[in-house]
Amino acid sequence: MRAQETAGAQISWFDFPNRFVTITGKGDKSRSTPLWPSTVQFLRRYLDHHRRPPAPQAAASFFINQRGGPLTRFGVRSLVKKYVHRAAIKCPSLAKRKISTHSFRHTTAVHLLKARVDLNVIKDWLGHASVKSTKRHLHTDADDKQRPRTFRPARLCGELPRPEEDDGPTPLGWLKDL
Repeated sequence: MRAQETAGAQISWFDFPNRFVTITGKGDKSRSTPLWPSTVQFLRRYLDHHRRPPAPQAAASFFINQRGGPLTRFGVRSLVKKYVHRAAIKCPSLAKRKISTHSFRHTTAVHLLKARVDLNVIKDWLGHASVKSTKRHLHTDADDKQRPRTFRPARLCGELPRPEEDDGPTPLGWLKDL
């Protein structure tokens, strides 16, 4: 979701049993996007136990601010900055990175692409009008260019053990597999 879509999220958008959210975004266009089971669990916990009592005008809003009103995109941005700052205390390399609300959208799109989700599906989930918009957000890094079809999740502050080294298929093998 874009920051504005997150801020404007309505309770009625979420279908937790089927793990989908139907987002109304730019131009009042709707799109359905799947939710990971862990995301559903987190959102249910927020809704059932941590969501502030809303003011009457915000009763349908999923995310509520400190005053009981609907969260704004500026509130979303503020929360991201706050928690990135807190995370940087434990992982100082985060302090050097430019992390914004859009970073989460971009990172999710890159991970979906690396997991071989079709580009048109990613486009639809992101709510882009064309694949061109999606392609602008999907930059590859030098490792990806050298080792096609190999995906390793990012490691921050060395908290994840390194897997056995596997260079994956050679570029020539990769081309033969096409």
